[in-house]
Amino acid sequence: MRFDKIIIIGSGKIACDIVKHLSDILEKNMIFVFEILPNALSALGKICNKCEVTYSNNCNEDDIEETVDKIDGIMKLVISANNQHIFSNAFLMHKNVEVINFHYSYLPEYRGMNIPTWVIYNNEPYTGVTWHYVTRKIDSGNIISQKKIIINDDSTAFELTRVGMKFGFELFQNFVTELLNHSIEGEKNHRQGFLYLKHTVPNNGYLDIQLPCEEIYKLLRSFDYGKAQVIEPLKIEVRGNIYRVKRYRKIYSKEYLTKEDEISVSGDEYSLIIALEQSV
Repeated sequence: MRFDKIIIIGSGKIACDIVKHLSDILEKNMIFVFEILPNALSALGKICNKCEVTYSNNCNEDDIEETVDKIDGIMKLVISANNQHIFSNAFLMHKNVEVINFHYSYLPEYRGMNIPTWVIYNNEPYTGVTWHYVTRKIDSGNIISQKKIIINDDSTAFELTRVGMKFGFELFQNFVTELLNHSIEGEKNHRQGFLYLKHTVPNNGYLDIQLPCEEIYKLLRSFDYGKAQVIEPLKIEVRGNIYRVKRYRKIYSKEYLTKEDEISVSGDEYSLIIALEQSV
């Protein structure tokens, strides 16, 4: 095998699935797992404890590379899975480190962050997931494996993320044994798509209630990551006050009576009920 240490940096279900899979096929003392800023829904620590692999959630983005450097190893594989850290050029130049990354788009289109949000907002017919090598330019390394995901008129950012993690792990299972034992050249990532930055979101994060119903529904879906607050909730200004969108639903009845914390928007084919909460 080419590597004597495997370092997983990430979170979410895909990171959990990768830990379980690798702990089944490798010696457990080879595996090190780091979770940067875990949220309340994270199960990664419990999975690592069950699989008896080393886990830490005490690292932040400023010291994660130094922490990885301190792990003794002739050759180390770093697996970035649902991880927002951008690796420095100095780290990527280490000759004993190889870094691969899981990305939420069908590269080369849609580089950067919050991609499930942007593909919905931009009315794309499909998105996808990609495993690629990490290089100095963000999401531009050779493509190891990828798969498309169809977007329909009701797709939410949460659903695209959930399906993306499922497909991402399936792809990982298919190539990881080969990668551990033989170098995979991958496919050249030639044409580079637009780079979406971490704190950039559609409409600057605000919902304009004067938009057509279909446009409002698209914006709601693009910000909808379920209970995992990946980005700040969508905001709306009502009579001079700022509210956050708490939840929403699509209905086909014209007779629904809204509650005190709700507003409704009517369209030709359906209506939207949007529940709000006061923004702090």
